[in-house]
Order: sequence, then structure tokens, then C-alpha cells
Amino acid sequence: MMRYLFLCQGNVCRSNMAEQILKEKLAKIGSDSIVDSAGFEPYLIGEETDERVQQALIAKGYQPSNHRSRLFQKADFDNFDEIYVMDSNVYKLAKEMARNENDLKKIDYLMNEVYPGRNISIADPCLLDDIHELNNAIEMIETAIDNIISKYEKKVL
Repeated sequence: MMRYLFLCQGNVCRSNMAEQILKEKLAKIGSDSIVDSAGFEPYLIGEETDERVQQALIAKGYQPSNHRSRLFQKADFDNFDEIYVMDSNVYKLAKEMARNENDLKKIDYLMNEVYPGRNISIADPCLLDDIHELNNAIEMIETAIDNIISKYEKKVL
């Protein structure tokens, strides 16, 4: 069983999209891996997933989420095997919270699962308020998640 955590700035858009997509794909293959998401903006604690994100995910066949945003905490390093970030700022914030080399090894860009070592960011489509960018972010996340499943879950099943 793996434990995955996705991080973005506010935990109302990209990271919880990734959480929702991976949870549903893992359920379809019968995996008991744990998936969560978090962010770094205290003023968004407890907020629901952005409505535009909900609608875009539903349009692609995913279930509505009851997600509530939460803050990333140092204890998350103990609770997760892989910690995926969405962009360079979030990567920097996560690295600053790392307590040791083991914590640092867990942090990686989500898109490095598709393009290893390239550190490609997924732009925040909620800030851009552009449905095309939102759908593009979902497609990027889906591709990375399919690679995560192939990499980690096929070994488990």
C-alpha cells in the first residue's frame, strides 16, 4: 500500500483535482493506497473544491468531491510515501518544511512522473479563470497519475 499526497498553493484546485482523480482510478483497480492533498494558504482552510473544478471533473466522468482544504504539515512527511507538488513555488515551500534528507527525497514535481527531471509546473487554472487551461491541467494530471499507477500500483496488485 502506497500513501500519496498532492500539494498546491491553496488546496482548492490542482492538488485536490489530483487527489480525486487518483482516488477514483485506484478504486477501479481495487487498490487500498491512501491519497490526500494539502496546501499552504491558511485563509483557505476548510474551503470546498473550486466550483469550476468540480464541474470540469464531473464533465470528464469523475464523482463530485466532498474535499475540504487543509494545510500541509511537517507530520505529513511521516504519513506519506510520495509528495507531489504542482509548481516551483510549492516545491520551495515544501522543501523549506523538510526536516531531513528523507523528507526531501519524498518531494517531487507531479509532472516528473511524465517528464523525469524536467520539473514542469502545472499552472493554476483557477487563477487564470480559463476553461481551456482547466481542462489542460486535468489532462496533465491524468497522464501523470496513469504513470504513478503503472509505477507503484502494478507492483502492489
